[in-house]
Amino acid sequence: MKSSNLYDFIGVGIGPSNLSIASLIAPLPKVKACFLEQKAGFVWHPGMLMKEATIQVSFLKDLVSLVDPTNPYSFLSFLVQKKRIYRYLNAQFKQTKRLEFNQYYQWVTTQLPNLHFNQKVNRIDASKGCFYVSSNSKKLKTSRIVLATGLTAKMPDCAQEFIGEENVFHAINFLAYEKGWKGKKVAVIGGGQSGAEVVNHILADNVPPDEISWITGRPSFLPIDDSNFTNEFFTPDYSVYFQGLPSKEKARIVREQNIWSDGIEPGLLSQIYQSAYEMEFLTEGKKRLKLVPEVMVSDIEKTHSGYSIVGECVRSQKNIIEADIIILATGFTYKMPDFMEPLKEHIVLEDGRFVINEDFSIQLKGLPETQKIYVQNVARFQRGIADPNLSLTAWRSAKIINSILGVPYYDLKYNNSIFDWNNSYKEIAHEVFDPIKV
Repeated sequence: MKSSNLYDFIGVGIGPSNLSIASLIAPLPKVKACFLEQKAGFVWHPGMLMKEATIQVSFLKDLVSLVDPTNPYSFLSFLVQKKRIYRYLNAQFKQTKRLEFNQYYQWVTTQLPNLHFNQKVNRIDASKGCFYVSSNSKKLKTSRIVLATGLTAKMPDCAQEFIGEENVFHAINFLAYEKGWKGKKVAVIGGGQSGAEVVNHILADNVPPDEISWITGRPSFLPIDDSNFTNEFFTPDYSVYFQGLPSKEKARIVREQNIWSDGIEPGLLSQIYQSAYEMEFLTEGKKRLKLVPEVMVSDIEKTHSGYSIVGECVRSQKNIIEADIIILATGFTYKMPDFMEPLKEHIVLEDGRFVINEDFSIQLKGLPETQKIYVQNVARFQRGIADPNLSLTAWRSAKIINSILGVPYYDLKYNNSIFDWNNSYKEIAHEVFDPIKV
């Protein structure tokens, strides 16, 4: 590049997505990049790092392996470096513990010099063909930004006024808020994997609550579909096919396929069922778990002793659940970071969402084509249900890197789906100004 102060790109946010990009550019010493994160260090959803929680995908879907299995920052490399590869194999885990994947991510962060923590980005401005990124202690310049600031907790409207009270909180903060359950009535709202992990953890407590009400609008507590054909929807081929579908069809398909990405791991369902059985018939003689399916929470009211949850049942009658503690396992949504405010006039939105190009850059107006902003983990309605999943992390990172470089450094020309998606998958080498020589 022409100036030592000009970065080839700047990554904002250091989670698994941008950590994947940082790992995949590590073999490219000529690429000048900088990654900024406001937190003091890397911890992967600390409020949900229960010792029994697992990842729902193969460990091969790590930061790099599905694009470059020779990269030194793979999960297998981590196991070898930590002298535990044989122990890991002999442990015969059905699925990798989330705690261990968090250790893996932390191990990678200690080895990459271009990761900068304690850097809160305050604003990004555009001027004279460049973006100017201002953090609490840095002012940096680039023509390309990679946004990976993550999702924010989604709260039901009826719970908003109670957020901040010590006994109403989102599941993402579960371990930080966890207290003694003795004598309490606990309501867990949400029938996905997070809700199941919270319920399982509470049931395993030495002194569980008097009652756990597990509430979901779904017809039951449904398992994730991890079968062979369904897993084809978590491949690059399907992501490319999905992008080419009519916009009006995409939202409908995402809703229909939601259970494939947000169902519950079958082994976890078995554990919860068995724990409830043991409590009721073998150890305590008490039924503690109350399952409340097909109920949509419509209101939460404060009572003299706790909370009253009003649920609208699909059979039209109201369901009232009393609770001392409410845990919201209600998922996540994307919120544009405040530091993007100076760029709002340049960002094209459709139905309130970014319009995302084939290379995961967003459509901009009023700026040179050489300026690009790429987004990670926000393209669910443009690229399908796999986008927020770990399955496509390495592939998406490689596509972004190829676009930044202007050459197909990572070979993504493969098409081996068992389905005929009616779209041939052709990786495009994007032309950008002043491509980096690698």
